[in-house]
Amino acid sequence: MNAPKTIRNTFLALAACAALVGCDPKDAAIAAQGEVIKLQIKSSCGDETACTAAVEAQFDACFEASGYDRFVDGKSFDEREAIMQQAIYDIFGCFRDDAGDPFFSVPAASKTS
Repeated sequence: MNAPKTIRNTFLALAACAALVGCDPKDAAIAAQGEVIKLQIKSSCGDETACTAAVEAQFDACFEASGYDRFVDGKSFDEREAIMQQAIYDIFGCFRDDAGDPFFSVPAASKTS
């Protein structure tokens, strides 16, 4: 997979959506960022096909559950950074194998209580 080309195409498609049919630019930006995060996570799976399949199957639910979109809503830079970092940890920690075990280890200090 050519990640830079995929990212570019995702951004172009979302920009066209926003320009042509009036998609919310915030939603388009979050969707584009989600695609970048998904590519990064899949890359972290390496050659483990079960991990890659889990990311494909579970990403939307994990991304939504993380609250990643909260970081853009009128917060200070430091607040956005903290929320975004926690959301990234939550997304990575969300993916499970068939037995319910996580694919990625997330530092205990980063887990939400």
